[in-house]
Amino acid sequence: MTTDFELFKNREFLGDKLLDLIIADILLSRGMSRNEVNRELPKHTSTKALCEMFKKLGESPHDKTTDPNKRRANAVEEYLFQYFLATDYKTTRQFIKEVLPK
Repeated sequence: MTTDFELFKNREFLGDKLLDLIIADILLSRGMSRNEVNRELPKHTSTKALCEMFKKLGESPHDKTTDPNKRRANAVEEYLFQYFLATDYKTTRQFIKEVLPK
């Protein structure tokens, strides 16, 4: 049986991968090369960047990480995966595009 925490960690993992995909898509659409995207992607998916996105979201009750910044980053990843499941790729991409720095 999967616990709530295990389910959260799975959603957070999938949200992390989804975030990489969508941000890479957005950066490529801005005219960046694949090499540039590879260099820029970590800047947009760092704990610091995800904490900025967290300001638009709420904290997840499932994350047991003691570091508040990591907890916020995990919450964003989980939220984005849930958002994607509830909507679609295009809507999730637009949401991320709105909160992604230029």
